[in-house]
Amino acid sequence: MIYQHSPSRDAVRRTLLERGNGELAQRMRAAVAGEPASRGPYLAAAAYLEFAWSRPGLYQLVSGAPGTDVDAATRRAAADDAIAFTGQLKAARKPDRSPSTALTDRHSGRQVRGATAGGGTP
Repeated sequence: MIYQHSPSRDAVRRTLLERGNGELAQRMRAAVAGEPASRGPYLAAAAYLEFAWSRPGLYQLVSGAPGTDVDAATRRAAADDAIAFTGQLKAARKPDRSPSTALTDRHSGRQVRGATAGGGTP
């Protein structure tokens, strides 16, 4: 068992949660780097979905899926960087972008719609 070298199973989960959130924040930052602020939320959302599709186990832990057994305060603390980044995106976004703008996921070719566009699950 991996947690034999750690103080507890909870410590392993916390470490994975912190690393997962860090990876998610890094992917979102990389997706928007050098792009217009008006496209930031859409590009970050696409990076978020790509993270979920490519790292399903880690995504389940980060998103708080049933059985992950991590308390809300720990989950929130681990997500602080990603949450702060999404707040920055929201603040920098210009209102000249239509919420119906669609992105195409580069791996699957599926369209990813903005949350307000009413475009269901990709």
